[in-house]
Amino acid sequence: QVCRGPVVTDWKMSFSRVWAWGVLGFLGFLCCIDVAAGAQETCTKSGTCAERRKGDVLLMQLKPQLKRGIEEAVPDPAAFFLPACCLGCHHWCSPKSGQCHDMQAKSYYKPCARSTETIPGALLWADEFEGNEVNLSNWVQMTGVEEVKDGQLHYTDHRTNSFVENGVLKIVASCEESEMGKYTSAKLSTQDRFHWGPGHRLEIRARVPKGRGLWPAIFMLPSKGGPWPETGEIDIMEVSGCVAGKVSGTVHMGGFNQMRETQSSNHYFAEYDKWHTYSIDWASDHINWYVDGQLYHTARPSADGADGADGPWPFREKFFLNMNLAVNALWASGCHESKALSCEDLGQAMEVDYVRVHELKDTTS
Repeated sequence: QVCRGPVVTDWKMSFSRVWAWGVLGFLGFLCCIDVAAGAQETCTKSGTCAERRKGDVLLMQLKPQLKRGIEEAVPDPAAFFLPACCLGCHHWCSPKSGQCHDMQAKSYYKPCARSTETIPGALLWADEFEGNEVNLSNWVQMTGVEEVKDGQLHYTDHRTNSFVENGVLKIVASCEESEMGKYTSAKLSTQDRFHWGPGHRLEIRARVPKGRGLWPAIFMLPSKGGPWPETGEIDIMEVSGCVAGKVSGTVHMGGFNQMRETQSSNHYFAEYDKWHTYSIDWASDHINWYVDGQLYHTARPSADGADGADGPWPFREKFFLNMNLAVNALWASGCHESKALSCEDLGQAMEVDYVRVHELKDTTS
């Protein structure tokens, strides 16, 4: 015990000295660096100062590159929120089987598309439906008769079929026997008012009724007119009363159309009697469809870059917007065969909160 005391004390003292000398050495090293830097700041005839400035400029130029390199090496944070089954998938995946799918054939399929809505540019046109009447400077209330499965549908400009209430446009289909037909409804259009082409986003917030025989639709037709389907049709959103819980986005044209059952189309599972935002981003070489910001369909010209056998790509022209609630048309009434549409299914409103058209700056697909 007598010997151990001094040994421990000497060790502690040695450690303290080493630590102190280490600190002093480090401070001295910093001083040397500062002195050296100061020496280099002195400009000489040999150009020492100029050489150092060149080095500074090179370093300043290099730092942003290094920073960009670091940023590019970090994965996009959004990637961490993709479902696990999306590994290797581009469109949809099944969390049950892990398989990839091009379409959302089941409501539980998860979206894997990394593309998101582009950030819209300037707001170019809008109707927020804040007045007491349909704004006839924006819309034409189309009138006329359309043949349907068990009679005729009469589109009217009557207030019972289209009106604005509490900041919402309402389009209502009704049973209304007359010499013009068996049913009445409304179709609003920007024809001869406003039209748009590539380089725009169209965005509509709406909720639509469900029920057999009902066919609410928001779609676009070419301003220059011409034969259908060669001149094109863009269905931003449409719903068949025969299909519950699905909305569709489609284009029709010469090579792809409903008559051939080859239309470029996809669907998205949604409770469409709830409020949703339906939009398209319309670029020169493609159109993207979204529901509440989720990309679910893209249409493009033929892969070889030419219109070719698919028919001409008509979506380089300007189109006008239409919104209507059709009744008992074939697509929406096939599910009830020869049964007549019950008036109990009518009287529901297709509601539109707003229609907005933005400049499309980014055409990310």
